[in-house]
Amino acid sequence: MEVKVISRSGKDLGSFSITDKIKVKDFKKMFNQKHKQFYPARQKFTVKTPTGPAVNDDDKLLVEFLQTDQLLVFRDLGTQLSWTFVYVVEYAGPLLICPALYYFPKLFYGTAAPKSLTQKTGFLLLMGHFLKRELESLFIHRFSSATMPLKNLFINCAYYWLLNGAFIGYFLFHPKYTEPKFSKATFAALLAIFLGSEGLNFLCHKTLRDLRPAGTKTRGIPKGYGFNLVSCANYFWEVISWASFAGLSKCVPAYVFLAATVFILSNWASMRHKKYVKEFDGKEGRPLYPKSRKALFPFVF
Repeated sequence: MEVKVISRSGKDLGSFSITDKIKVKDFKKMFNQKHKQFYPARQKFTVKTPTGPAVNDDDKLLVEFLQTDQLLVFRDLGTQLSWTFVYVVEYAGPLLICPALYYFPKLFYGTAAPKSLTQKTGFLLLMGHFLKRELESLFIHRFSSATMPLKNLFINCAYYWLLNGAFIGYFLFHPKYTEPKFSKATFAALLAIFLGSEGLNFLCHKTLRDLRPAGTKTRGIPKGYGFNLVSCANYFWEVISWASFAGLSKCVPAYVFLAATVFILSNWASMRHKKYVKEFDGKEGRPLYPKSRKALFPFVF
């Protein structure tokens, strides 16, 4: 069988002889041999037209997508970076910026003052959170796709380096920072909520990892640690962590970061929830996804 490939503008990119046993990932390697600059992670194919059905599963046979059409349209996804690399770099921002603001106040504020209990606690919580994130990125997370576009690195770094590390850090560690007036019980409760949420967030990530064997895109139905109520319990505990941090610090940038986090995670949770419902439809031996689950917030959304 001859498969012709054209660009989105209609340029002929060659014809390829394939068998009905060749997988999509093998075809991408063939294409890469002819077009060296387009390594497999940069390649995206659709059938017949730029808006046609996507050839989106590397482990499937190519003929399953082609059917009677033997024309593929190629799109260059651009420079790709591994998910792990992007995660490690984006989480490194607060780990570098916050200590600089905390330990060298004269350099950034022109003056210095003794750190309050909330400033000391906030610093430790931020460092602990992002160190946890780094370790999870390196040793826990298993991603459904190997890479993401280069532009995502700059977007993600702006979010964590600027909105969290620089924005929260600058005001939280400022020598003129006003210490919130809490009772010891309130302070302890907010601290406990943050630490508990971080722990549950980790257990959620561990649960998701255990559902996906290494090197696969397999997805299972997660249970426990909040997953019985929402599809994205890991996101839910992330929100609770930042809500307790904002309440503890009484710092406006922390509330801004919390609002941005809720907005972003709500969109991600909605998309993931829809994927779960679509994939686990109870047909052909597949389990049925629990109808009572919400996307992010129990009983609400």
